[in-house]
Amino acid sequence: MARTEILSHWCKLIENLQTSSLDFYAAIEQAIKRREVPDTTSSRVEYQEGGIFSAKREYLRVERKNLAFDICGAPFGTGFFVSSWLGKEAPKGGIFIFMGFLVSCLILIALFQYLFGFFMGLILWIVAIPCLVLLLGHLINDGKIEGEEIVLATPVLGGLYNMIYHPMSYYKQDTIQMYQAAIHAAVTEVVDEITKAKGLHALTDMERKPVMKEFVAK
Repeated sequence: MARTEILSHWCKLIENLQTSSLDFYAAIEQAIKRREVPDTTSSRVEYQEGGIFSAKREYLRVERKNLAFDICGAPFGTGFFVSSWLGKEAPKGGIFIFMGFLVSCLILIALFQYLFGFFMGLILWIVAIPCLVLLLGHLINDGKIEGEEIVLATPVLGGLYNMIYHPMSYYKQDTIQMYQAAIHAAVTEVVDEITKAKGLHALTDMERKPVMKEFVAK
């Protein structure tokens, strides 16, 4: 999956705290499991700290559909640094699919014009292509054909598919924000448990707030 847009970010350096990153991630996974967030999976991913020859840092990734949290917990000096990034994801290869679609359209234009003449072939193409696209979109949306993620990654076609079959609604906005709130609550819950066990100050209400950006369509 390739990140396309950052939707929120939160970070905090907890002074005088030393703990294991692996234990921290495992505790967050348990906190998420207790919340029974639907359609959620977790995994570990590595990112470069800088350039291609720099060291790698392991993150906990929590995914739901095309949204993904990348959560980091690591020692930093005498403290422990925690951060989370919520991003909108899209599969790779969309541009190649779009180019293939354009080539297919050109082939159909040539075929229709060869069989029916220039003007009649052009008219048939203008009618046939939208009907075919709508039919395929309907079959994909109903689950009869797999590949919705690929369609969503395709320029132009992905936007049209969303506009027709998955327009943004209050429910979708609420669901996205509920997901964001649930995972963020799991992270801060684990931070609270660790700081309390170590006798450190709890996070303030201001320290708990992530920096949010406007949510967008699926």
